[in-house]
Amino acid sequence: MRQLLTRGLLPQAPLFALMCIVSAGFGAQNATAQTYSSMFDIGAQTASAAAGKWPNWTFTADVTLGSGAWVAVNVTNTPCFIGPNDPLAGTAHAGAIAWYALLQPLPMKGAGQVWDGTLSPIEGTGAVGNVQVAADPGVPGLTHVRVSIPSLEEFAQDNTFDVCLARA
Repeated sequence: MRQLLTRGLLPQAPLFALMCIVSAGFGAQNATAQTYSSMFDIGAQTASAAAGKWPNWTFTADVTLGSGAWVAVNVTNTPCFIGPNDPLAGTAHAGAIAWYALLQPLPMKGAGQVWDGTLSPIEGTGAVGNVQVAADPGVPGLTHVRVSIPSLEEFAQDNTFDVCLARA
């Protein structure tokens, strides 16, 4: 102990412990955000002015995926992935545009469940969007997906965006 005090290591121990705690917290958050049992490519749609899908891009789909808790959505013009980090980042895919949302269940009255999330830009854009995923209580396994990204930048026009959905 005396050697630790004379070398000045003991006063830095609380700082080291704090750094370990903070680092562990960031790792836990990242692990939670990227732990999924399955991912589904729900479909794709082009952000086209001619089709009325630019600058306010919307995507809707009714898909039969079974039941379960939905936890995350990515919208991307690259191959489907789930998570806040593009696995292709840093590689040669110039022009990549992507958003990510963690889904939260909304309080519901009656049967069914709705999950909601804010699509935050993670690559190539500053636009923010919204996503809602709803389980249809009347049709077992049917899931409604609605994505809205208003005010897309001009460079996003004519890009085809995939919607990727993850279950816990």
